[in-house]
Amino acid sequence: SPYISINQTTTGITLTLPSPTNTASGRILRIANSGTATFRILNNNIIPGTFADFIWTGAVWIQGANGANTINVRDYGATGIDNSSVDDSLAFTNAINAVIALGGGILFIPTGKYRVDNIIIPSNIIIRGAGKGVSRIFQFTTGQRMFWVNGQIATGPNTGFGHKSYFSMEDLSLEGGTKSTEILRIDGGSVFKLEDVNFAGGTLSQLYMKECFDSWVIRCNFKSSTSTTTKTTILDYGQYDNTNNIRFSGCTWEGNSHVGAFKIICGGGANNVYQITFDEECKFENDTVDTDTEIFLIDGTLGGSGKGDVINLRFINPIFVINKNASLISFFRTVNANVHGMSIDGGQIFYNGYTAGDTNPPLINFASDTTSQAYNIALMNCYFYGTQALSTYYAVKTIRADTTQILCQY
Repeated sequence: SPYISINQTTTGITLTLPSPTNTASGRILRIANSGTATFRILNNNIIPGTFADFIWTGAVWIQGANGANTINVRDYGATGIDNSSVDDSLAFTNAINAVIALGGGILFIPTGKYRVDNIIIPSNIIIRGAGKGVSRIFQFTTGQRMFWVNGQIATGPNTGFGHKSYFSMEDLSLEGGTKSTEILRIDGGSVFKLEDVNFAGGTLSQLYMKECFDSWVIRCNFKSSTSTTTKTTILDYGQYDNTNNIRFSGCTWEGNSHVGAFKIICGGGANNVYQITFDEECKFENDTVDTDTEIFLIDGTLGGSGKGDVINLRFINPIFVINKNASLISFFRTVNANVHGMSIDGGQIFYNGYTAGDTNPPLINFASDTTSQAYNIALMNCYFYGTQALSTYYAVKTIRADTTQILCQY
């Protein structure tokens, strides 16, 4: 997020935030007080040594979860000790409720190892650790979800997704092992941020996002074990809303001993997944024992009768490391669902570990049925590395597709 430090030395000052040049909603601005006197922005007193977050709605700035209201989870009974028989779930829930009672703020998780189940994350909260290697959260009970953002309205005339907004998780490790089903599930989330979070383990998904928009995943690492069938990251559109405008920056997916690292589901309904961007050298890597058929999967088998598309999928300077036979991207069977506007720009693609007799899957495999289309697919300024003749792999298998290869080098 943009960051401004103000060296305030005069008391009684109230500052006004100007409108940003880019007026798109969802911009987050952090303002810190590095001076000796308190100043005020909106309804927030920013005392020396603290900061506040402000969020642009598209029309006005509003106060976000900020450094003025900080709750330490240890103060509510969390132990942080490495003891598999200690459940810190109630302490986490009570501490979160205390933050919300203050109107929003920070839940701080000090160095330690915590075990929790089914923690509900509300709007207007920052869950912040002391570092992703030292503030570590584990699953307590087998077969449970670790964290859940539930923005769904289950019943009534407004059934659908009401959305939870303005929340973030920062500087943490979330380690599901073989106990977690989903480590973090976000149903109906908007204007949220995940930054410097390690995800590990889990048996269904490490990060599941359904009907979410206008959000960021920054420098997060996704790593699975050899015993899991996890899809590390899933973007799902569903019955009520689109999933759109999600940006992944500087993230890594590695050691993925499962079918694929990243999955987009074309779920039920006539909604779309669009404007999904990967930048700042996101890295995707499978391992040498994989049975992967692809690293990145667009799965349309749940398409149903509704027509939903994957639109404007962009990879900017990505790194793909293929250590075992796999396509880079596969688009599986869909019913009335399309992929269009996908680009890989400045990609580095490494082929490692191929041996004689290996099958040679296409680089991009659009094995969709004839009711669907894949078009406007571009590979630009890409570099390919490997020990075999890459012309065998540098191919596109597709039905009714328009693919352009521009300035690619071997």
